[in-house]
Amino acid sequence: MLQRICFWLFVLLILAVSQPCLAQDEQAQDAEGCKDSPLVARFPGSHINRCENKEFEQAKIPVAKDADGNAVEKDMEGEYHYWDMGNRDGLSDVQEIGRASCRERV
Repeated sequence: MLQRICFWLFVLLILAVSQPCLAQDEQAQDAEGCKDSPLVARFPGSHINRCENKEFEQAKIPVAKDADGNAVEKDMEGEYHYWDMGNRDGLSDVQEIGRASCRERV
């Protein structure tokens, strides 16, 4: 009888310990064809909702303000990369950025 009780307690312990491991496998998957940025590290547990990569793109970028306070724009062109990242469930953008900045200060 004692052996059965010990056996079932062991089984329950294994199940309780394995639950967090199983939950990690259910993370959101990255969008198809998207890869991490070579320049910016991903936050732990985040995922890529969508991405866009172009060999050539043109855009007007504000670089300064003139004497009247109006934006001075410069035409820029070249490669274009865009990533839309999502956080872990239950974590806001502000919480994730705050956690990351605290880790870098330590």
